[in-house]
Amino acid sequence: MDEDKLEKILWNLCSNALKFTPPGGEIDVDCLFNDGVMTVKVLDTGIGLEEDKIPHLFERFSQSESGKQMGGTGIGLFYTKSLVELHHGTITGANREDAQGSVFTFSIPIGESYYNQEEKSFEEDPSNVTVSSTASSSDASESSAREDEEKLPTVLVIDDDYEMVYYLKSFLSKKYKVVFRFDALSGYNIIKKESPDVIVCDIMMMDMNGLEFCRRVKENLEICHIPVVMLTARSSVADQVSALEMGADAYVVKPFDPDYLMALVGSLIDNRLRLKQFLSFSTETQTDDLQTEGLSPRDRQFMEKVYASLEENLSNGEVDIDTIASNVGVSRSKLFYKIKALTGHTPGDFFTLYKLNRAAQLLKEDKYKISAVAAMVGFNSSSHFSAQFKKRFGVLPSQYVQDNAGAE
Repeated sequence: MDEDKLEKILWNLCSNALKFTPPGGEIDVDCLFNDGVMTVKVLDTGIGLEEDKIPHLFERFSQSESGKQMGGTGIGLFYTKSLVELHHGTITGANREDAQGSVFTFSIPIGESYYNQEEKSFEEDPSNVTVSSTASSSDASESSAREDEEKLPTVLVIDDDYEMVYYLKSFLSKKYKVVFRFDALSGYNIIKKESPDVIVCDIMMMDMNGLEFCRRVKENLEICHIPVVMLTARSSVADQVSALEMGADAYVVKPFDPDYLMALVGSLIDNRLRLKQFLSFSTETQTDDLQTEGLSPRDRQFMEKVYASLEENLSNGEVDIDTIASNVGVSRSKLFYKIKALTGHTPGDFFTLYKLNRAAQLLKEDKYKISAVAAMVGFNSSSHFSAQFKKRFGVLPSQYVQDNAGAE
């Protein structure tokens, strides 16, 4: 069996029993092994189950009236069932016949024959482990798996309901690296370290709520480009308006379809990627056309300042990050982080792209010699300029002029 998954199954069922059993009540956990199958019963003397809800106990977001009053999410039993089924097991819930209360019973096979080779993971006795090519291969495979995960887009999940967090992780992790925190302040404090591509955040949390979290993210220049999805059971138009006014990029109401959330996260990540590609490969040197590419007003204002400073220093071959940061009014580290996040390039590389784009615009005007254009954009060497220009546009400056002769 998977020890971690079994712990989550038992934790969910026992915490559920504790939640609905009043002081002075009793909770029993019985375990029986028979023919390679483990059967566990969690019995309580609590309020029992509503008969008409029993057939729907394990459906996603299904809740009894008492569950809603206790602040439940309707995810716990659905998630528990999915973990049991991962073990090829079954789970049921019912009212007790021998006493007041409920009983949840799950059975999972623990014999080796029940699982296929891909589902098995063997742990050797450490005293018998020897260094071998097989062990090295296994270590390399695990290292490769970790490296593959690091290449995936990152989704930061913030919710104080651990059942919801693990439920989100169960399907988001199929396509993304999932980082999670159980309170908004901790989530906010790791944003720069993890550089998430999307943040999924609940609204109703202790201490700092999701709206305050969203406001802080969107007011912080370094991280305001990261899309924030607000996830909540509050479905009123007023709540949605409040979230959008705080800068939220999307608002998803519980209960939600996981396929919808996956599609939404994917769409937001694709939009950010398109913006990076636009800023990296477009020959634009103004922000007039960037609004339609998904740039927020705050980021657009930032890029306008960057472009203006680069234009001011166009012929300066020694322009550096400190000069631009001073002109833009941010620290060197903030400028580096922000440009890298928006464009995928380091500031130095992006500055060079800007100069080459301006060179292309000047060459199209056909008013200046190539050597003059090279000097105008800060290149002291015409040969170096030509090499960089070809690397950027695929042709030498002279060919570029011929190809664009007569172009407006």
